[in-house]
Amino acid sequence: MTEKNSTALIGAIERLAEILNGPDKWTQGTNARTADCRPVHWSHPEASSFCLIGACAKATAEGTRFGELLFDPLLTQVKKRLGKISIAKWNDEEGRTFDEVRAVIERLRSAAASANYRGN
Repeated sequence: MTEKNSTALIGAIERLAEILNGPDKWTQGTNARTADCRPVHWSHPEASSFCLIGACAKATAEGTRFGELLFDPLLTQVKKRLGKISIAKWNDEEGRTFDEVRAVIERLRSAAASANYRGN
């Protein structure tokens, strides 16, 4: 990953943290929901809460011209923190909490802040 792409990925991680900044901003069972809990696509203008994948999509689509080029690397970084389970299954697992989702994001942020972070 180039330095420019690495910097963009770090920005996407920060946007991910901003998007999922509270329990009311996280959802399960769909990419996103409106304030009245209707399931919608993550890009819907009324989307107000997101699953981890929906939030990753929103984080890479906003604020960057790289868009899809960042989506796969961001998902790869999330997956590295989860192990072998799919991101969707992990997010939607019964009993999953927002604090667990936030912990994954914080591990991403810590890796990004590391002087040796190169998208690995």
